[in-house]
Amino acid sequence: MDALSVDHSLPDPGEYDPEIGVVGCGSICEYHLEAYADAGYDVRALCDIDRERAVALRDRFYPEATVYEDHETLLANEDAEVIDATTYPEPRVGIVADAIDAGRHVLSQKPFVTDLADGRRLVERADDAGVTLAVNQNGRWAPQYRYMRAAVDAGLVGDVHCVSLERHWDKNSIAGDDIEHRLFFYYGIHVVDMVRCLLGGNPERVSAATARSPGQAPEEPLLGEVVLEYDSALARLTFNGDERGVEVSRGRVSGSDGTITSEGEDQNAETVCVHREEGTVSPALSGSWFPDGFGGAMAELLAAVAEDREPVHSARDNLGTVATTIAAIESARRGEAVEPAAVERLP
Repeated sequence: MDALSVDHSLPDPGEYDPEIGVVGCGSICEYHLEAYADAGYDVRALCDIDRERAVALRDRFYPEATVYEDHETLLANEDAEVIDATTYPEPRVGIVADAIDAGRHVLSQKPFVTDLADGRRLVERADDAGVTLAVNQNGRWAPQYRYMRAAVDAGLVGDVHCVSLERHWDKNSIAGDDIEHRLFFYYGIHVVDMVRCLLGGNPERVSAATARSPGQAPEEPLLGEVVLEYDSALARLTFNGDERGVEVSRGRVSGSDGTITSEGEDQNAETVCVHREEGTVSPALSGSWFPDGFGGAMAELLAAVAEDREPVHSARDNLGTVATTIAAIESARRGEAVEPAAVERLP
């Protein structure tokens, strides 16, 4: 296959254009709504316990939408066929369960759950209700990762045996928040998910370490390293959230027939190169992670519903991403390798 002809376009839901209700209007919601407005999706309702926050986003993106302060009233009053639940994990479990019981398809923000038992119950609940439940692992539709997934799936570089993904950026701005395990569970989970896409599922073992840099502002560690061990492959993930010099994001996917590399100052602007025996080429990528990754996640859910299939970012699949990420957190805490199958909940 020609590296320049790899189809890495966003999913296409075709003529399926359901009404959408969004529950949770925090900072990440802006990117959801920007992507949905760009795609022409029909958002009819916004919900947040902070009404002013919901009104501000409504006025900016969807002036005709109705604002609610609780999701139960939204579900009772709106015909929205799809619910986008963007809150933090703990309150979201109940929101997703209520939406499923109301017969709605659901796109859950990541991280999906902090307890795998909750996730399994939600998956079973959605199956019983005959609705689709997916998780907004929006990094899958960042241009560079979208290309990597498509190229590996097409066999462009043969059998993948080594993946390296690293990010050096300044996250000292999170000082003062009280979110535990943020480095791995909120940021690292994207690249853990990508490794699972590229290497075909969960690793056998996970080894990880975290550290606080001398000058970092947050209490939570900003330095982390994760190694994912597969039967015939290895992946290494590096995180440096206290980069005071040059920010950079890099990736390398090595296979039996070639290598894909990516690099840029941030994850919104990475250049991809494909290196094979016949030479090196750089495919043209379009869009950026923010907001296009969020549009891709919703588009894949809608396409899956329209085509009566399971979405690639299904909640069922995402349980593996959650388990692998929790295993990394456990490994860093214990100082030893951990099997994803041995963990059940976030410490």
